[in-house]
Amino acid sequence: MAKLKDPGTCRIFFSSPFNGMEEEREELTRKYFPQIHHLCNSKGLQFVAVDMRWGITAESSENAQVINICLRELDRSDMFVGFFGQRYGWHGAEDKVLQQNFDNAVGRYPWLNDVRDKSVTELEFLHGHLNNPGKLPACIYFRDKSFDEAKREEGKKKGDMKHVIKYSAESEHSTEMLEDLKRKVWETRDKCLEVQMNYKTPKEAAEMIFKMVWKYLTEVLLVNQSAVQQSRLDMERLQHEAIQASRSNVYVGGNIEQLDKNLDQDIPDQILVKGPPGIGKSALLAKWISRLKKLKRECAVIYHFIGYSEGSSEIPSFMRRLAEEFEMTVRGYSGMGDILTESKTDIDVREMMQRLVVAMESLLKLGKKPVLILDGLDKVSRASKIDKPLYWLPSVQLVGSVLVLSTLDSDTESITELEVHRKFKTITVTPLNTQEKQEMCIQILQTSGKELSPHQLQRIVEAKQTENPLFLNITLSELVSFGYFRLLDKKIDSLVNSKGIEELFQEVLQRLEGDYNVEEYPGPLVEQVLCCIHLSHQGMSEKELLEIFNIPSHVWSPLYFAIEKVIINHGGLFKFGFMELNKAVIYRYLSDSEKRMKYIRILIEHFEKQKKQLTLLLPVFSALSKRICYELPWLWLALDDKNGLAQCLADFHIFSRLQEESPYDLVYLWKQTGCQGNEIADKLLQTFVRGVGEIYVHFEERGELEEKKPGFLLESFLQRASLFLDDAGYSGARLKILERHLKVLTDGGADTNPVFWRKLLHCQYSIACVCVDLQRAEQGIQIHQELWEKWKKKLSDKDFEPSQEDYKEIGFIHHGLGVGYFQLRDFEKALKFYKESIEYHTKAKTKQDTICETLNNMGLIQAELGQLEEALEYCNKVIKVTEEQQFGYLSPNIGNYLTNKAVVLRKMGRLDEAEETYQQSLKIKINAVGREHPIVGMAYLNLGALEMYRNSYQKALEYYMMGLAIFRESGLSEDEYRVLQAKENILNLYMVEENFKKAETLYQETLDNLIRTGSMDRCLPSLHNEMAKYFIRQQRYEEAAKTVLALIQSQHAQPTNYIHLDYLQQNMPPDMRSAWPDKYNIDYGIQLWPGSIELAKWKAEHYLIPDDDAEGLVTLLAQLHDNVMEEGAGREGVYVHTPQWCLKQDGTVVENCFYRIVEEGLKKYPDNLEIKLDMAKSLARQTRFQESLEHMVALAVQLPDNSGILHFASYVALQSGDHVLCTEYCNKLLEKFAGDDEITKKAKSMLSMAKEVEEYYKKKDSGDKNEADYSGESSQLESET
Repeated sequence: MAKLKDPGTCRIFFSSPFNGMEEEREELTRKYFPQIHHLCNSKGLQFVAVDMRWGITAESSENAQVINICLRELDRSDMFVGFFGQRYGWHGAEDKVLQQNFDNAVGRYPWLNDVRDKSVTELEFLHGHLNNPGKLPACIYFRDKSFDEAKREEGKKKGDMKHVIKYSAESEHSTEMLEDLKRKVWETRDKCLEVQMNYKTPKEAAEMIFKMVWKYLTEVLLVNQSAVQQSRLDMERLQHEAIQASRSNVYVGGNIEQLDKNLDQDIPDQILVKGPPGIGKSALLAKWISRLKKLKRECAVIYHFIGYSEGSSEIPSFMRRLAEEFEMTVRGYSGMGDILTESKTDIDVREMMQRLVVAMESLLKLGKKPVLILDGLDKVSRASKIDKPLYWLPSVQLVGSVLVLSTLDSDTESITELEVHRKFKTITVTPLNTQEKQEMCIQILQTSGKELSPHQLQRIVEAKQTENPLFLNITLSELVSFGYFRLLDKKIDSLVNSKGIEELFQEVLQRLEGDYNVEEYPGPLVEQVLCCIHLSHQGMSEKELLEIFNIPSHVWSPLYFAIEKVIINHGGLFKFGFMELNKAVIYRYLSDSEKRMKYIRILIEHFEKQKKQLTLLLPVFSALSKRICYELPWLWLALDDKNGLAQCLADFHIFSRLQEESPYDLVYLWKQTGCQGNEIADKLLQTFVRGVGEIYVHFEERGELEEKKPGFLLESFLQRASLFLDDAGYSGARLKILERHLKVLTDGGADTNPVFWRKLLHCQYSIACVCVDLQRAEQGIQIHQELWEKWKKKLSDKDFEPSQEDYKEIGFIHHGLGVGYFQLRDFEKALKFYKESIEYHTKAKTKQDTICETLNNMGLIQAELGQLEEALEYCNKVIKVTEEQQFGYLSPNIGNYLTNKAVVLRKMGRLDEAEETYQQSLKIKINAVGREHPIVGMAYLNLGALEMYRNSYQKALEYYMMGLAIFRESGLSEDEYRVLQAKENILNLYMVEENFKKAETLYQETLDNLIRTGSMDRCLPSLHNEMAKYFIRQQRYEEAAKTVLALIQSQHAQPTNYIHLDYLQQNMPPDMRSAWPDKYNIDYGIQLWPGSIELAKWKAEHYLIPDDDAEGLVTLLAQLHDNVMEEGAGREGVYVHTPQWCLKQDGTVVENCFYRIVEEGLKKYPDNLEIKLDMAKSLARQTRFQESLEHMVALAVQLPDNSGILHFASYVALQSGDHVLCTEYCNKLLEKFAGDDEITKKAKSMLSMAKEVEEYYKKKDSGDKNEADYSGESSQLESET
């Protein structure tokens, strides 16, 4: 079954002598090759016409590589086309140069020894057809002699002997040789597609050739794609077998024993082989594979060399190969036969992983040990910058299986994943020792049929740099190809004296220039090819290089074969296989900035020319656009042309494709333009407007305008622009795009079109989400509610059957309502809508990762409510589900969820875990969107908050400053809420450090921003309250008033603000407060907060009590009592604590106010002991001792063990003249507190006075009235009490 040798390329080899056949080649090239190009392109293939007879370079002749190159090109061709005139071509058994060509090619093609007298063209006929007729599809044509005779006569008439010779046979012998060739071809004609022995003219031949080629391609080679895919696995296996064989032949050194020893263990370890570039990792594994094939029959070995063949570095491609190879092996051992390999191109990597694991498990059950060897993890082609490290490598550890992987020691990401997370054991490949170097030299030289003198070999072996196998291999390869024996010593010195591989590659580049920069080609071929490969983003295809520089096949092929071992073929795109080669190219060619810019412009010109073929009517994801989209933006970036880059990114096809396939690359690229959100939005709107105009003209010219609506046809571009601006963090600019999108849909009658009606509602939904993002929650909620009403009306229609997409959209609306209410801190409503959102998404059978944001927000609400364990469960669930659903990559969403988890951990006091989680989140975000993105700035603010909890103020300040710098670098204005949040965090840190002076300038700037944008509702109120206090202490009343008034007019207004305002009113000149509204006073504050104790106290102490306004005070406290927040003891406490407000600084009491407070208190709480005591004290101070005693007697009964109560009761009893009761209380004090000297001393003193009173009354009764001494003692007692 016919198949392409290269799945992405159709190669046809055209063979003919050079002289006399120019017209045929010109006709083919000019007229027919473009048609074959078109056919192949329509199949997703490249067409390569290989014609080695366009001229043989002098250098190729001198190096004697002509035959080798020609036959090797034939080896990779899919079809052979031969045509002859009367000339036989370059031949001669005595031609030394030609025979040297035979010598150089006979090692690869031994049959050449038997045909050394044949021409180079006949050798191509032999290899392409006659040696194995029918193996390679062939069509062969011989020109009629009459054409050549006419051409000779024409030359003779002109006296042009060169023209005559071109159409004449070289000799009678050559004519005989050509006739013999014709005979052999005719005899094998049944094995050919077509043989024509006497075509008349070049045009006739070109037409015949084209028709036959077209017939074969369209009816056989390009028809049965499943047949091509059927043999894909065998073809890939052969490629890796060839690589393994070539690498194993040159390996010397140890480490084989370590791999063998591990394999022989009952439970072998998984192995990582690492080392610097060129140290021999690939050769080590290749050698070990050879041993396994010979010695370890119980092992099922599958190996893959990443980057050494086309597609071998692409994850989907090689994962499919590995799965199919192991499945094939299972079937072989179990006798089930071969599997049918898949033809689909959309490969599910997760499915391939599962199939791989299942196949390896099956082998273990069959008693075989699966061994998977992957070489070159560092060469894996990552589809996206947010790919997880080695996500495609199964993490399941199958006991008994062995994984052996290799990578560069600089591949820290893979090494960390394998060594730390997957517990791989490491083998580090070490440099070659002297014996190993000598052994390697001998092996390579013998293979090439070369030999060095002992002295020359010693100089190579003793060189320090040759301990690196790659360095040694390159050195030997250069010597093998060096043709000047007398200069060999000098060449050895120049190579081994190179300081490293990079410098050695510079020697290689110089040699390539000498060999392949040929006179027949006017440009610096080596420089052109290598510079373009280096400067490209994804690599350059062979076809692109040939087109850009118009390189003939005979010039290209020798260079290609010379560099193929140092390039990697990524899906048909060439990239350098060694970083050192990249550096060497930079040093030799691109260190000159002008030359660098020249080649970038050449590439830009090529892809811009390609871009002109993209029209708005072509699909966005056409094959034509892919290369343009993934090269052109990066080339403009490399040119450092920000305007050119911006114009490129705004292109309809480039923007659309990158937004869909590489959204975070698109964010990065736009950041490099220096354009901010609104500017980007304007450029994208201009693209939209131009596109609408183009489509309008297109349909108008065709009379189809009434049937088409240009705006509708391009509305998806506006949708993509909105999504991009969301990814980039430009909410305000996104709103501009959405408003235009809404207008396009509305003006186009979307409300009457079932498809566009849904788009209209989704656009409105997006607008609502942006409003919430911009901290305009009320507006967002209103739009969401209106949308929900529209859906409810639609759902009530009996004829309307909602689809899963409809339920999904309703779920989004309820999520949006939840976010809005969450922002307003109405957690009850937010939870209600979140739960309803999940219900609708469940009806819609929405993927779990879609509702993760809802679950995440529900977890945050739990955290706000103090339910931290429940919140942490939500966070962990959301992260797990998202990682499972977003298989293979780490999106910013996961970074956001990790941030929220860190917040919960911080609130739980698990600060170290919180920091680790914050850092993990930060890494994911930077990797996805770059450093200059608002979400990265927010991550630094979170880290700063964590350090504040640790009291690490300097570190916190560094994080806050980094966050603020990123916000500014990402284009956010100074009025943007995230910028203001960063500033407030910095200021709050200064407050904690009491560094008010340092905060002043930034604070005034921040306050002005908040006031100007009406953003005080989102401010940090504690910060502003502290600054107000600071300004008041500094007697900077005007600045204090500005802050206090801003707080009062926000939702953060507090009773303290009205106290500050009242203080300022008392201390500021009238003219400075004349502009204040009248309502901004203490009474208005009390109206707002009638239950505020601090406001009531301020008014009482500063107005009512100084004026002895007892009734006003009682009224105020009654209002406070009825509105105080706490029930029961809180309200009762109003009358317990407020009497103390009546105490003056000099210790005196405003008695009237004090008495009225406790009087009202006892009316409400007659059993409150504290109020009773305050009443007793007030009555005593008013010398109303008898009334006071009534209260104290009751208190003494209720509190018999309270020394203070008993002591005061004894005093009041004594003042009331009841010395008996006083004596009773004093005796209780002496009895209960006998061990307390101070209490007993006072009790005895009081008891002594009671006895004096008793004596006084006895004398009084007996007529002896001496009251003066008693009165004095009473006054002293009262003072002590």
